[in-house]
Amino acid sequence: MFQFIGVILNTLNKFSRVPSTTLSNRLLRRLEMVRIALLFAIFVSFTGIALGSYDPTHCDEGDTTAWNGPITAWGVGLPADVMGCSDTNCIVTITYYNRFIPGWGYEFQIATIQFQNCDSACKANAWRAALWMIAMKEQERLNIDDVDECYLSFTYKAATCWEYDNFSPSISLYKACGGECCVGIYEICNRVGTSGPYFEFTQIDVTDRETYSCETPCEFTDCASTMPGNWNGSNPGSGTGNIFPKLGIYESIPSRNINFHPNPTDGNVVVSVELPEKGVYTFSVFDNLGNEIFKQEINIETNLNFEFELKSNTFPIGLYNVIVSGLTGEIINGKFIKVK
Repeated sequence: MFQFIGVILNTLNKFSRVPSTTLSNRLLRRLEMVRIALLFAIFVSFTGIALGSYDPTHCDEGDTTAWNGPITAWGVGLPADVMGCSDTNCIVTITYYNRFIPGWGYEFQIATIQFQNCDSACKANAWRAALWMIAMKEQERLNIDDVDECYLSFTYKAATCWEYDNFSPSISLYKACGGECCVGIYEICNRVGTSGPYFEFTQIDVTDRETYSCETPCEFTDCASTMPGNWNGSNPGSGTGNIFPKLGIYESIPSRNINFHPNPTDGNVVVSVELPEKGVYTFSVFDNLGNEIFKQEINIETNLNFEFELKSNTFPIGLYNVIVSGLTGEIINGKFIKVK
């Protein structure tokens, strides 16, 4: 039955992209109403019949499928239509879990959202930024990496209790810490407009949670008002594993666990890094235009206090950023100056 409905939905999607000069506005409105009705029918059928006792508007009730993760993604200078602000220096890092429910589809549960070097206005849309970043990172898995491809039951889950920590003037961390489960179900389509490609998010359903008494230091977050509604977010492309809409040189308080000697330097510079755990790390160097001029992967198996000499003697005079990233998404950043 659902394959038949899928054929109808794809046909309606094609009709909806026909210019209004070809189809009357009245007919287009009717086609859109039919499309929404079919989406709702799929949702009701899945939750009431096909899934039996499983209720996708909760986190785990009625299903024991394990969550995969945590998975980390990070991006620099996310698009303004995603963040609700324009800040090319802002670094956003998220951790989340995913799983596939047979008969329903993929579900994603956000665990942490970190802002680094971000204007305060950029932190107002934390859930929307995380939703967009998951869609960017998972677009191949969801088969929405080509134009006009859609995923009909993107299930986005978040806790109603969150802890907010300001580690420094430049770093803020939002961490899920229990409560009930807030769920938004979306249709996500890959579109192209006059300004380029974008993701079209259509909210099909959202849970309505009553106020929950969160344990200190956690705070209650209202589900219905915080879960993103219908909106569009630019799709500028992605890098391997992480998201790079635009890499800008950002002014920040350097990480405590990276040092350069000498700094400034007129030749090579020794980089000392205190790494959080064993694993494979990528060391990248960017000039003041955001161009990556050096990149190297290093496998750390024993000593977490790693030191290496960067051959910067051939670098032009200027300010340089060093970013260290690992499989867990840990970001360590710092800068040095070349004076000769």
